[in-house]
Amino acid sequence: MPGASKLSWRLCGLLFIFVAATLLVAETGRRKGGPARPAVSLDDWDIPQFAAFLKERGLGLRLVSAMKGGDARYTAFLTTDIEWENLNRLVKDSKRINEWRGTLYCERERGNDNWWSLTQQWGANYLIVGPFLLYGDRELLVLVRDTVEAFTRANSGFLKRLG
Repeated sequence: MPGASKLSWRLCGLLFIFVAATLLVAETGRRKGGPARPAVSLDDWDIPQFAAFLKERGLGLRLVSAMKGGDARYTAFLTTDIEWENLNRLVKDSKRINEWRGTLYCERERGNDNWWSLTQQWGANYLIVGPFLLYGDRELLVLVRDTVEAFTRANSGFLKRLG
């Protein structure tokens, strides 16, 4: 059937044009600053990577290890201006949350953590973002939540709960 063969080639040609146009549109969107996916999953980040991400997006938080001079991969403070000596005195108590202004405590999940009991104690002053548990300044928690949501809108499951 000579007519069927021409129809098949036309359909193949149209399919090729459609695929090429789709790829062109996708590439143009990527070059113009379209939605970017993180190079690694948020689940693969440590606290310094998470802190750098927040700083790049204008939150102005400085990373301070929870242990003086220690490693900040698993526990740290994210703060605007408080020094370690004063950070170390902060108490995670909802009645004293005003002392946390400008500061968050951040903990990285290590697979065996039971955050449920902590979140019960911390009331409405915590946020879980992927593998990170944050406690502190409620306004900063909202900024972190909004920043991560904007970045990961296309990816579901990173933002679990704002207490």
